[in-house]
Amino acid sequence: MKKSKELCINCSAPMSKAYVNYKGLKLEARQCTQCGKKIFTEDLTMKAISQLEAKKLESEYIKNFLCDELNTILQ
Repeated sequence: MKKSKELCINCSAPMSKAYVNYKGLKLEARQCTQCGKKIFTEDLTMKAISQLEAKKLESEYIKNFLCDELNTILQ
C-alpha cells in the first residue's frame, strides 16, 4: 500500500522531512513547504519518545557500570 502524502493542517501544502534538535537529539519531524510550520505525526512522536527513553537508559547504564567498576577497584 502506498503511503499518502501528508498535507499541512494550516494551508494544505505538502509536508517534507525536517529535523528538530531537542535535548541533544536530532528528531525527525514534518515541515510545510509553504508556511514552514513543523509538526510531529503520531508515528514520529512515538519514534522521538523511544529515542529519548534510550538516551535516558544509556546514561543510567553508564552510571551504574562506572559505580560497579569503582566498587570492584576499591575491594
